[in-house]
Amino acid sequence: MPASHYAEPMLLVCVFDVPDGDRAAFTGRARRAAELLGGQPGCRGVSVGRAVDAPQRWVFTARFDSVTAYRRCLAPFAVREHVVPLLAQCLDGVPSTYEVLLDSVDGTVAEASSLLADDASTVRRGGAATASRGGAATAESARGDR
Repeated sequence: MPASHYAEPMLLVCVFDVPDGDRAAFTGRARRAAELLGGQPGCRGVSVGRAVDAPQRWVFTARFDSVTAYRRCLAPFAVREHVVPLLAQCLDGVPSTYEVLLDSVDGTVAEASSLLADDASTVRRGGAATASRGGAATAESARGDR
């Protein structure tokens, strides 16, 4: 994959269920996390929001210059100490990292190429490489159905 693809922006979207009694503590932690992560080179900004229809549901979003920038933003000690533990408490089973494929500024939409292979949703990690090396990989073996 060309290195230029790694320069495409990415989003971090973490969803939380915050009981009313924990709101003040969560808001304080989220503020500190937004301050630390938002101050890192390569982070385009951080937003923390609360669902209007479900007040216990919160979202922490951040936008990064690239996948590499995202990884670098998480590396400093203060970020690992304050931000990572908060993000680890987001809802389980909900994807949190997204590639930006359509981006609109002032009504003009820019489209980016996906970093994912066309078969990313059907082949498990390493499955395509096995098939391309001459192995007799089937759809079932690629999914791990043995």
